[in-house]
Amino acid sequence: MTLPSVSHEFSPSLKRGFAGLFRVALCAFAGVAGVSARAGTPMETQAAPPESLLGFPLIVESYAEVDFLQDSPSVPSGLLRRAKLSLPLFYPIWSNVRLLGSLSAKLSDYESAPFDTDGLTLWDLGATALANIDFNKQWSATAGLLASASFEEGADISESINGGALAMVGYRWSQSLQTSIGGLYLSRTGEDPLIVPAIGVEYQPCKAFQFSIRGLQARAQWLWSDRWEGFWRAEWNPFGPRLRSRPNTPVISFQDNSTRTGLGIAFHPRKLWTVSLESGVVFHKIETHDADRNVVGKDTLDPAAYIGAHVSARF
Repeated sequence: MTLPSVSHEFSPSLKRGFAGLFRVALCAFAGVAGVSARAGTPMETQAAPPESLLGFPLIVESYAEVDFLQDSPSVPSGLLRRAKLSLPLFYPIWSNVRLLGSLSAKLSDYESAPFDTDGLTLWDLGATALANIDFNKQWSATAGLLASASFEEGADISESINGGALAMVGYRWSQSLQTSIGGLYLSRTGEDPLIVPAIGVEYQPCKAFQFSIRGLQARAQWLWSDRWEGFWRAEWNPFGPRLRSRPNTPVISFQDNSTRTGLGIAFHPRKLWTVSLESGVVFHKIETHDADRNVVGKDTLDPAAYIGAHVSARF
């Protein structure tokens, strides 16, 4: 017996009603601290960055973080302290073409390691160069190259250099929503290359709320006032440094894949300056490798708390 078909298609007016209700809920939540946010406000057009002596905006970002990891008998672990300095770059060529990039330096210190009683102190240097093109009001594309070098002092730096490429195509669905999809390729020290889909989302239903997925990070932020905002952040960070040779172990590199999620609060002491604090939970999965990429030791550490502080300034 053939059952009669039943259409579950909602009418256009009902669809707009659901979408409007969703935007109202988000913006009302963002406004609990005093921001009067009107649902459905189009995505704000970003103000042009101020001029600088270099002819393009100079942005300086610094970040410090502490992961309270357990001690492990087989992999680097214990208290993990990290500090990072980065220079995001933005240079417009034409009205629809711009160059994006960044330079960064990060210092990581693992309190203990099974093959070194002093722990490990590691450097991570990175650079990206991307071109972003708007073909029309809906379609855009981003493509470019990535390079990094992660190493311990005394290691062969040439063995730590990795490279990669990123390509994405974006589509703006409305004034409040833009999505992108593409692919990321990245070589890794002591590991097979990383090949993953690249997804981007920019969603801003009102001035007080914004959600984004950029690279390996997702972020939601709620504007409470002109100076204060709250945020949630989640990030996956693959880190694979080259180590110096030691007579007591065949380990020459390791891979630390960490995933973190946390909440934070940000303060804007002046228009283009931001100071933020955050805390949450982090998960680390660590493997050590010998020169032939064989696994020497591995451990999935217990979930651990972390705290972080971030300062950003635009000149």
